[in-house]
Amino acid sequence: MIGYRGWIALAALLASGCASSPQIDRKAGAGAHMQMGITYLRQNNIPMAMRELSEASQLDPDNPEVELGFGFAYQARGENDVAERHFRAAISRKPDYPEAHNGLGSSLSFQGKSDEALREFEIAAKDVYYISPELAWFNMGEEYRRLKRYSKADEMYGKAISVNDKFLDAYLARTSVLVEEKRIAEGVNLLEGAVSRNPGFIQGQMELGRLYVNLERREDARKIFMNILATNNDPAIRRQVADQLNLIDSTKR
Repeated sequence: MIGYRGWIALAALLASGCASSPQIDRKAGAGAHMQMGITYLRQNNIPMAMRELSEASQLDPDNPEVELGFGFAYQARGENDVAERHFRAAISRKPDYPEAHNGLGSSLSFQGKSDEALREFEIAAKDVYYISPELAWFNMGEEYRRLKRYSKADEMYGKAISVNDKFLDAYLARTSVLVEEKRIAEGVNLLEGAVSRNPGFIQGQMELGRLYVNLERREDARKIFMNILATNNDPAIRRQVADQLNLIDSTKR
């Protein structure tokens, strides 16, 4: 399946369509097939996505957006070396293409090519025309975290949040590196702010409750877990909350 790294770029690709040209009919047909391919990708129906993208490529073989779609399709199949070739083909046809640079960075990262991946993420993040630069900053944070360079990871997640303060995954990721650096109080402060601004941020509430438990702030933990029970009916979430409440009760004895 495509990870979080790909979804924002896929949404942008789906919305963009194909540019007009004298060959209107062929390009319009290619655009329709490409959008269907991206829709199938979002549904994780890779065979149908590949079929639609192939049709688009036959109609408009020089379209960089089709190459981007192929890149995400092969990435979803775990064939990151092939995905890399398609992302590079997209960039060769459209050098200022931040979505392709970000996708290429992801494929390079999955292949363990950290230095190259970080360069591609940075190109994407600093492109003033990129509609989702927070995604590239976040991916840089993920790469630095994988390398256990936690201070750099913290910096990159911070840049992602500064670009988009509703990017909730970045709060969770940044909290995790603050915990790794034994800066738990800072992580708590970060999540408290995120949760107060986004009351529906259940994952943030869960993690904040766990941190309260670790800090022996049992009443704060109980309060936040009881709030989740009052507002969320997801059975899996409720089981997790029950486990945490049992843990709180057991530590009181």
